[in-house]
Amino acid sequence: MTARRVAVIGAGASGLCALKCCLDEGLEATCFERSKDIGGLWRFEEHPEDGRASIYR
Repeated sequence: MTARRVAVIGAGASGLCALKCCLDEGLEATCFERSKDIGGLWRFEEHPEDGRASIYR
């Protein structure tokens, strides 16, 4: 039986947890993230991308 394919949108805190759960269940998971790094709002940047918040220092 082939593994089901799953797309996880966003590599923030919730997306990373969802990705881990999918992999633990034997699913073929792919994560799509629009920025250059993971972490979502938890990742601090001095100059965030337009339209994105950077809330932690």
